[in-house]
Amino acid sequence: AKAARAAAAESMTRVVAAIRKLGIADKDIATANVSLGPVYNYPNNQAPKIRGYQLQNMVTVTVRDLDKLSDVLDDGVAAGATSVEGISFDVADRAASEAKAREAAVADAKAKADTLASGLGVRISGVANVSESVSTPIYYENMAGAAPSADRAAAETPVLPGTTDVVITVQVTFLIP
Repeated sequence: AKAARAAAAESMTRVVAAIRKLGIADKDIATANVSLGPVYNYPNNQAPKIRGYQLQNMVTVTVRDLDKLSDVLDDGVAAGATSVEGISFDVADRAASEAKAREAAVADAKAKADTLASGLGVRISGVANVSESVSTPIYYENMAGAAPSADRAAAETPVLPGTTDVVITVQVTFLIP
C-alpha cells in the first residue's frame, strides 16, 4: 500500500506540474477523489490472494482558455495520467447568463399573452402564478484518454466545445378580469 501511494504521489505530482506549466491556476485544479484498494489474483480453486495495491487519484481541472484544453489533456497523459473521465462545458458567468435568459423568457411570455388577449378582446390584469425550469449543460462522460503517439504534435487531442445554451423556460398564468 505504501509503494502504491508513493508511486501515485510521484505520478500525480508530474501531472499537476504539467498542468500548471500550461498556466492553469491552482484554484482551477482540485482533488476530486483518492482511493486505495487491494488488487487480487484469482488462482484456480483457491482463495483470492492480494498481489498488490492500487491508488487512484483524480483531479478536476477548470480550463478557462479553451485553446489550452487539448494541451491539458495531452500533457497530463504524457506526464502520467492514465485516464480522462469526462469533459463538460459551461458558460463563464452562469448567473448572468441565466438572468439574461430569464428576462428574455418573461418578455416572450408577456408578448404572447398580450397577443392572445388582444385577439380575444380582453386585457391582462395581473399574474396568478409563475414557475421556471433551468436546463443545465450536457456533461460528456467517459472520454477515455490514450497514451500520446510518438508524433505528439500530429496527434493532439481534438476537443470541440460547440456552443453551450443557457435555457430557462417560464410558465406564467396570467389573470383576465
